[in-house]
Amino acid sequence: MGSRDRISFEHLGWVIAFVFLGGWFVYLTVTGIFDQSLCTGAADEQCLRDWISALGSWAAVPAAIVTIVILTRQIRQDGENQRHSIRVAFQPSRSTAVRAIAIANRSI
Repeated sequence: MGSRDRISFEHLGWVIAFVFLGGWFVYLTVTGIFDQSLCTGAADEQCLRDWISALGSWAAVPAAIVTIVILTRQIRQDGENQRHSIRVAFQPSRSTAVRAIAIANRSI
């Protein structure tokens, strides 16, 4: 089995944390905690909307960090692929053919 066939548990801790926090948020919303203890009680106050708005702003920061990390890895890998392509392009044709034959013989 190749590495693509396996399930990756690399980020399982983050998934569990986000599921837990999501469940906690749903619990607070359903039980009405946002409307009772976290709000002033003014007639024109939109407490739940204000909390969700603030949460959305803070949630953008981790999303941006994850995006930057993924893009950095992708750029690094693209640079490695480009260096490999340049090495292959500058090898003489005969040595490339000999290498391809050697690789094919190993795979048989």
